[in-house]
Amino acid sequence: MEYITYDDLQKLVDQSQQIERLFRRMTEAMFAGMIDLHIELRAMTIEEWYKTFCRKSPHLLQLVPHKYIASYLGIDPTNFGKLFNNVKF
Repeated sequence: MEYITYDDLQKLVDQSQQIERLFRRMTEAMFAGMIDLHIELRAMTIEEWYKTFCRKSPHLLQLVPHKYIASYLGIDPTNFGKLFNNVKF
């Protein structure tokens, strides 16, 4: 999908109902995920959000610098360090 132009994609969608349905479902799934993420960010405390992140993506704690994870979570890097060192899940 990285190599198809927007115009070519539109032609494919116009030609095939199955492709149009596939892209609609993919878009819906992405949008639903974004909504869930937004709700989680607003409804959880920083500690709850950190624990949720650790349950969903524990491998990223080893692969990604903590300052980037802190930024993603909307946490100050110093507070992230405290969470990382003190919170057990």
